[in-house]
Amino acid sequence: MKTADYSKISITAKLTAYMRQFSDIPFASNVAKIIDAKATIDDLLQEHNLKIESLHWYALLFEARYKSISSMILQEDTPQIIELASGFSLRGLFMAHKYGISYLETDLADLNTGKEAILDQVCRINSISKPREYQCANLNALDKHEFIQVSKILNQDAPVTIVSEGLLQYLSEDEIMLLLQNIQKSP
Repeated sequence: MKTADYSKISITAKLTAYMRQFSDIPFASNVAKIIDAKATIDDLLQEHNLKIESLHWYALLFEARYKSISSMILQEDTPQIIELASGFSLRGLFMAHKYGISYLETDLADLNTGKEAILDQVCRINSISKPREYQCANLNALDKHEFIQVSKILNQDAPVTIVSEGLLQYLSEDEIMLLLQNIQKSP
């Protein structure tokens, strides 16, 4: 099975963070500044000889996608969420803080490195504490053993909803099938 170079995919988390700062998504402007998402977009524009105006439509797309998933989570009314490849959205921080939902954000270890410092800064800027219902974990969702271990973090007796905002578009058909198998085999 051919797999993608996930380190190259992780740049999209910064690009998404850059575009989200132009919305009213909770913590988005804080995150974009903290991770210096502008530098990433500037490098991309220069590398591909693009103008920022040609990418503005992404801001609307990323806002609509984020808000659609957040709305679905609230409508589903599941007490626990696992978000795969959460990037820098911090949806879990908001959902746990505002609604008391047990929320587990997951992403690749490389992307999660430093996320705790980002969370600390965002909480300080917004004068909030990190809720006990909110957690982050390293997870390659295609790794069966990692998936099983991470799924054990939440309450095994309560329903869980698994969401992902931008992961599937990077996976091959075989990888999507592997992901589905991992979900089915998790406790």
